[in-house]
Amino acid sequence: MVKAGRADSVGAAVDKTVEIARRLDNRATLERQTAAYFKGLTSKAAAEESDLEDALSAASQEMDFDQP
Repeated sequence: MVKAGRADSVGAAVDKTVEIARRLDNRATLERQTAAYFKGLTSKAAAEESDLEDALSAASQEMDFDQP
């Protein structure tokens, strides 16, 4: 990272590497927890989640994200 100009020092390179590793670990943890959550849902709760997903999707279609 230092030679490539992505970090000013070895310490900064280590910090960036640790940050990347933590981010990847957090994503993997979130993925596992999300999968476990949905796997453990009752059929009624799964239907409610699906209804919420549909409602949020419909609402987001009506939003203009380019508008300030």
